[in-house]
Amino acid sequence: MRPASLYLTIQRRHRRRDIHAQSLLARFSKAATATLAVSLVLLSGAIIALAFEYASLTRDLPSLALLEARYDIQKGSLLQPTRFYDRSGMVLIYSLENSGVTRRFLTLDASRGEMFSAEIAQVAVWMNEPGFWQSPGISWQHLTDPQPVTIAEKVALTIFPDGEPANLRRALRMRLLAAQLVQTYGRSRVLEWYLNSLYFGRLAFGADTAARLYLGIPASQVNFAEAALLLTTAQAPALNPFDAPAAALERQQAALAELRKHNFLIEDVYQRAKSAPIKIRPAPEESQNISPAFIQLSIDQLNRQIGRDVLERGGLRVITTLDANLQSQLSCLIQNQVKRLATSDSDSRSTDDPTCPAARLLPTLTSAEKDVPSNLSASGVLLDVKTAQVLALVGETSIHGQTPMLGAYAPGSLFSPVVAVAAFARGYSPASLMWDIPSNSPDTKLEDTANRVNPDGKYHGAVRLRTALVNDYLTPITGLLEQVGANNIIRLAETLGMPDMAHPGVQPGNLLYNGGKTSLLQVAQTYSIFASLGQLHGKRIANGFSLEPVIVLYVEDASGLPILDQRTSDAQSLLSAPLAYLTHHVLADNAARWASLGYPNPLEIGRPAGAKIGRVVGNQGAWTVGYTPQLLSAFWLGIPGDKPDDQFQVDPRAVASLWYAYMQHTHRSLPSAGWQAPAGISTLDVCDPSGLLPTTICPAIVNEVFLTGNEPTSPDYLYRVFQVNRETGLLATVFTPPAMVENRTFMVIPPEARTWARENGIPLPPTAFDVLQMPLPSPDVRINSPSLFAAVSGQVSIRGTAAGEGFSSYRVQVGQGLNPQTWIQVGSEQKSPVKDGELAVWDTSGREGLYAVRLVVVRQDQKVETAIIQVTVDNAPPTIRVLSPSNGQVFWLPAEPLVTLRAEVIDSIGISRVEWIMDGVSLGERAQPPYSLPWETQPGEHTLLIRAQDTAGNKSASPEIRFKVESQPTSDR
Repeated sequence: MRPASLYLTIQRRHRRRDIHAQSLLARFSKAATATLAVSLVLLSGAIIALAFEYASLTRDLPSLALLEARYDIQKGSLLQPTRFYDRSGMVLIYSLENSGVTRRFLTLDASRGEMFSAEIAQVAVWMNEPGFWQSPGISWQHLTDPQPVTIAEKVALTIFPDGEPANLRRALRMRLLAAQLVQTYGRSRVLEWYLNSLYFGRLAFGADTAARLYLGIPASQVNFAEAALLLTTAQAPALNPFDAPAAALERQQAALAELRKHNFLIEDVYQRAKSAPIKIRPAPEESQNISPAFIQLSIDQLNRQIGRDVLERGGLRVITTLDANLQSQLSCLIQNQVKRLATSDSDSRSTDDPTCPAARLLPTLTSAEKDVPSNLSASGVLLDVKTAQVLALVGETSIHGQTPMLGAYAPGSLFSPVVAVAAFARGYSPASLMWDIPSNSPDTKLEDTANRVNPDGKYHGAVRLRTALVNDYLTPITGLLEQVGANNIIRLAETLGMPDMAHPGVQPGNLLYNGGKTSLLQVAQTYSIFASLGQLHGKRIANGFSLEPVIVLYVEDASGLPILDQRTSDAQSLLSAPLAYLTHHVLADNAARWASLGYPNPLEIGRPAGAKIGRVVGNQGAWTVGYTPQLLSAFWLGIPGDKPDDQFQVDPRAVASLWYAYMQHTHRSLPSAGWQAPAGISTLDVCDPSGLLPTTICPAIVNEVFLTGNEPTSPDYLYRVFQVNRETGLLATVFTPPAMVENRTFMVIPPEARTWARENGIPLPPTAFDVLQMPLPSPDVRINSPSLFAAVSGQVSIRGTAAGEGFSSYRVQVGQGLNPQTWIQVGSEQKSPVKDGELAVWDTSGREGLYAVRLVVVRQDQKVETAIIQVTVDNAPPTIRVLSPSNGQVFWLPAEPLVTLRAEVIDSIGISRVEWIMDGVSLGERAQPPYSLPWETQPGEHTLLIRAQDTAGNKSASPEIRFKVESQPTSDR
């Protein structure tokens, strides 16, 4: 190749390399530019993200001004204890502080006021942050720890919202604030605030308050030994010198040894501090207030709502629901009554206290109690029905004074309305017939049966459920409890505000005697549901729990900003209005309880009111609770604790008198008001005590209330007229001379009550027939079937013998009544004799009642021989009404594991058997009332059929009832 060509070739190659290099450089340049752009974008994004994160961290960061307001040496909020006022906001009822130990701020600068001792300041630094005087206020090693480490961090955390979670975000926010704190105010001020904010137990905030509380000296005089004691107490406030003196001193010695180990104390100073005597002063007396029990409940409730630390730290103004005047009257009323009961001097058994008009309304005690224990106590509460606000509350009060205690005791018969509610929901009514007789349940243990007696020691036979409920006839109510199912009733009680009725060691059947535990407030809450016709009022203090009575109306901080506002109450429907009204209607029936309390009695206050006395087995305690549409009050009187005094019994009238006097006093200026029956309630005249429709022989007719659709449809069967031989008292027959027959009315008593009836002189209807005048049967003229006095129906085969010497003919006749005036021939006259065979067939269709059947045999000499029997014709089948379950009803598991299947079965002659058919399978039979059967619920849709047969063989069946059993979602329980 020529040189020129080679040159050109090389030049072209270089040019291509240059172009390629330029292309690569261009591409690299573009890539670098893109990478730089991306980096800048990412950096910008990071900066923006950091800015956003910083903004998020600092958003709502507590202001340092809060610290200045809290630690102001003259009027800082930490100087002010939490104060409780009555509902007017004008009457101070309690200050949450130690009596005689007011809060003060000490400083680290003599020019600004009294100083902390150098010893306590030094020990605080040595024990908490030895490098404090060089610290920026934050611990870099613990940057992400949500708990404070440095003194500045601990001070900063005191103004953080209590609800802020302890997480990474709070850790960073707390340290931002701590750094600002040191930079803005300096370390000396931070340490000063720290010493003034520490909590030392027993409501002692600040080292000076703690020094004066536990040691009786100001913090300006504290030495090393005392400083170590106080600052170790701040680390574990529960182990303070009052509550755990040995532990407090042990921790103090350990702290001194630790300070010596790290050379914070030289040897001679350590030895002096180690051996220095510590004089712990006696704990101050509790500060007095007009309602220690109410204040204790207020504190407990606020602890759950705003936190104990916030409440005890102070600076809060709490407006409670308490009415100071009503509280004062309740307190003096109870004190007067306890004093009267505990004093044998008759002059003191009436009261004329000019400062206590409520006590002047107490009925006079007619006789002195014997051996009244000195610890006899009473307590009481007043509740606004419409808001559930507690207007007055007095804890257990004896002649020795008032305590903050509200004990939990067996409610006894006060629990019986809860049983009634469960029964009403299952088809019972206030008119339902109950038998108050000695228990003969085969499921009842012998030792339990001995305790199942009524408070008056008597049994009262046939009574309406209404009468049993208000007079504490507990035997039939207990039977009702067992029919409905104790577990069902215990669950209902929990829903209605009595959560502790399932008491270990108590048989469910004894719940009305000595079972379960309940408090005064729980009783008031439960009965308020009856007063408000099914509505529960109050506030939900904690999520997942039911409404509670309102104790606190309003809470504000030292600057007047609201922290809690409960001036409006919430409402929750727990019972249907008709169901609650049935129970209330019974509790408001003054006349119904005259049988046990007489007339007048302490439960009558001259205006519409529902009330109930609660008696407990052994009468160691008694309750009274009652209400109007406006107010509810409840009282307990008895011996506190679980150790009864067998020599003393509480007269329920003594506690009922408290209720009477207080309700009269609190309603002086209130208009009289009552209750309107809600939709779903009907009224009807019924026969007492059966609760069925009246008949001409019903001894007493009363007006009763029912759930609409649950009214009785059958006439009374408890009272019946019997025809008897007036001389023998036996049931009259066709053989009884008419002149000896008379009508007598008897109560038809079931077999299980007949022994009790005989023992109490109650006449029983005769069961034997008058056969004294009956002629001897002839072997040739007799009726073998039906038997004498049998019940028959339909086509009746009359069998026997019509024969003998000189037989000519026979005929069969029937006549209505005991002594028929006319006879009707059955079939035709027969000319052929019959021996032990069928004489005739009698069609009884359309006939009811007593009939005589006569066989007439005619001889060839025209002599006539007769044989007569008496039968009862019953062609009407039993009537069946299913009371529970109702058609379409839904039961829930696990709340209702047992359901009582109930039916009303009536027949004019008598019932031989009642059978329950569930889903086509027989569950069981009953031959005697009450016709009820317990059934363990099973999930699914079910059909129930009830069949009955009377003594004449007539059968009937109920309409098919369809109902469901469903599992309740967990969230609804």
